[in-house]
Amino acid sequence: MIFAGMIRLAAYSWLAKLTTALCNFGTIVLLSRLLGVTERGVCAWYAVLIAISLLITDIAAGGTVVYLMQQFGWRAMRKLYLFCAMGIGFAVTGAAFLLGSIQLVEAALLCVIAFFNAMFSFQNHVLLGLKQFRMFNISTSVAAFTLFAATYFFLQSGTGRQGYLYAMLLVWSMASFAQHTLLQRISPYVDEPQTNQWAVLKKMVGTGFINQLVQLLGLANNRFPFFWMKAGMLGVFSNSLALAEAMMLLPGSIGQVYYSQHAGQEPGLKDYRRFARLMVANAGLIAVAVVVIQLIPESFYTLLFGKGFNGVGAYLKLLSFSMLFYSMYMMLSYWQSAHGKFYINLYCTILSLLTTCVFSLLFYVKDGWVLQNLVTAVAGGLVVSGVSAVVFFAAGWRAAAAGSKHKLR
Repeated sequence: MIFAGMIRLAAYSWLAKLTTALCNFGTIVLLSRLLGVTERGVCAWYAVLIAISLLITDIAAGGTVVYLMQQFGWRAMRKLYLFCAMGIGFAVTGAAFLLGSIQLVEAALLCVIAFFNAMFSFQNHVLLGLKQFRMFNISTSVAAFTLFAATYFFLQSGTGRQGYLYAMLLVWSMASFAQHTLLQRISPYVDEPQTNQWAVLKKMVGTGFINQLVQLLGLANNRFPFFWMKAGMLGVFSNSLALAEAMMLLPGSIGQVYYSQHAGQEPGLKDYRRFARLMVANAGLIAVAVVVIQLIPESFYTLLFGKGFNGVGAYLKLLSFSMLFYSMYMMLSYWQSAHGKFYINLYCTILSLLTTCVFSLLFYVKDGWVLQNLVTAVAGGLVVSGVSAVVFFAAGWRAAAAGSKHKLR
């Protein structure tokens, strides 16, 4: 019964993620058609800077909020988290400005956007920790749709690529304050014991550091070409990667629901068997998606995104194969996190990034920084992450089976 309930929640989560993904895809199409390939690449760089800010800020909790809410009140963590968000957002965008990656006005806007994006992300995890799956899904989907609408409005107003920044600022600020109001109604103030803020911060950072190191290394791996290629080429790669990562909606939904329901619990043999069946079913569905992607002609993507985006289909076909393996890592990362084994995700991500770096170096010696070669290297790294995650899962399953036999004796 509990397992069936998890599947039902995962299905609802998948539908919400699909809605969100469609809205985000619509935003990508708008940026591509209304700005062109080069400006689209710059907008992709904006998104990377915001993602880096969030990943570093999430060292002070983030995805581990669900796990930590069993020990601390979420309000105590929220104050510390937002303080960290302000400092880190300023540091990341300031560094990008000093390095000449963005202009001063862009840096100022991105700094504020990064803060509100972090606030939204933290509060979304609180909703997940409170098992408010419906509100979690609604807030994410509504924010994505509003961003699509706001982006269209500002770009049509002739604001250029900065219109994307204005849209993000408007949406993330409004969404954050709306979420805050919602949380006060769902989880009103009570007489919570006063906790030592320093002790809370140490626990937050101690738990969040490994988890966010995993996320940061994962970002470096998946976005490896962003650090070497020009904006125009990044526009093509960014669109290919966005479409490929849409394949992660199902494994992400299953893993997310499992994490929220089993955080802090010790898995039994039945849990291993059930989760393994879910992984097999997921692999079958992803395999079907891979076949469909191979059949779509390149002309479809040029028609969709506009002239200048030649190559999106070719890179997507290559990345789709690796996503079959990466989906295994995606699901198992939630499994390991739910049981407090964040370090296993770190091992998998390190192996993945090392693979990408080694392949990239070999290709560089041969041909220089060629996007096709970098995408191939990234794909290789994603395959390794999935294979290593399955190996660790199998080892854990074997250990649990051995322990069960020992108890029976």
